[in-house]
Amino acid sequence: MRKLLMFLLVLCAANIARAQVSAATFRLLGGFSMPKYTYALNGTSDSRDAYPGFSGALMLSVYSDEPGANNTMSLGVHLAMNYTQKGAINKNLSGQGQLQADNRITYLQGDALASIGFGKNRRKGSFVDFCVGPYLAYALNGEQQLKLTNGTSTNTRFNFGTSTSDDFIQFDLGLKTGLMCTLSSRFTVAAMYEYGISDIAPQEALKIQNRNFLISAGINFGYKKR
Repeated sequence: MRKLLMFLLVLCAANIARAQVSAATFRLLGGFSMPKYTYALNGTSDSRDAYPGFSGALMLSVYSDEPGANNTMSLGVHLAMNYTQKGAINKNLSGQGQLQADNRITYLQGDALASIGFGKNRRKGSFVDFCVGPYLAYALNGEQQLKLTNGTSTNTRFNFGTSTSDDFIQFDLGLKTGLMCTLSSRFTVAAMYEYGISDIAPQEALKIQNRNFLISAGINFGYKKR
């Protein structure tokens, strides 16, 4: 997995090196997320449900050639800063009167994606990028809402760190891939999937890894063509 991450970083760097900034744009994106982390105790998995949230991102996209010029392939690099909600719902509770635990973690996340794109000229029609690359996320805060069968609930804030008394590790490293469609020079829609590689559980016997599916839409601005 480390070799794959290194390959993706090299791919991003190679795209940047050969990109003479024939086209560049900023994108402001927002949408919905469907996160659900995996949970395994002593190697035994315990199911979790998706906990819908939202996300927002500011992205800089740089292309080696004008996207889709003459219907040719275009290489690109996309650097993004995200505000995103992750977590999961636990319905497998053993405590008396406990219904479910909604576990929310809010991250500030950086993406470095490389892309291969196909389609028409972006000024004249649609253009689709296939994107892949690493992400690194930092947990800003987290909270558990424990719902009880009597209709009440209690909220508890998570502690982040590497001690066994903490709830989660603050940093999360993973891969992000998906499709991003530029509908015109002004509008973009995207569907992405995030696969957490690092274990965000500080306990030795416990393994938790983030998974997240995102759908977003937004506007493009600052378009530059050489």
